[in-house]
Amino acid sequence: YTGILDVPEIKFMFNPWWSYPQPGTPMAGSPDQFNWMLGNAVALDVGDADEAYFFNCFAFGYGIGARFQKFSRGCYGAWIGGGFDTCTRCVQVLDTNYPGIAFDGTSFGQPSGVTNGGLAVAGGVVLVNGGRFFHQNPAAVVTGGATSLTGCNFGTAGGTHVIQTGGSINVVGGMAKGGLTTSGTVSTTGVMNY
Repeated sequence: YTGILDVPEIKFMFNPWWSYPQPGTPMAGSPDQFNWMLGNAVALDVGDADEAYFFNCFAFGYGIGARFQKFSRGCYGAWIGGGFDTCTRCVQVLDTNYPGIAFDGTSFGQPSGVTNGGLAVAGGVVLVNGGRFFHQNPAAVVTGGATSLTGCNFGTAGGTHVIQTGGSINVVGGMAKGGLTTSGTVSTTGVMNY
């Protein structure tokens, strides 16, 4: 059975090992647990949900902030506001049903030095409107499906902002620090340099 999923607000899905004192200090946490969470844990794993809506939800310190996939039917819906911070991969979209997953006013942030893409799309349909991509290059990696980034802010200069090796991607409007840089066949229109 698949049904409507409405998550009104999860303020802070927090990696509990993040706040532990550093090794060697009193009450020190395990760096192994912290590193495992940042490398492997998934805050939200969504599949086979019709109209999955997330409002002002926020994940911090996970391997994957949210993963959308198809177990038998796939899913579609929207993520409105909120976002992902210090996630090794903010969002992974493996597959969706039509009309896809939309992100509106969502922030995507990764730890410094992570280069696997804050938004990774392998299939389905993904629409991002007014997304904010910080501390990451590339911001989006598209290997399949169809992706549209409209009015987004790419806030990290240097490197490649958008990589396409399969599927299709369109970037319209928005801003890119140091100018938008792409790899693959990426359609761009009206992206401002700042």
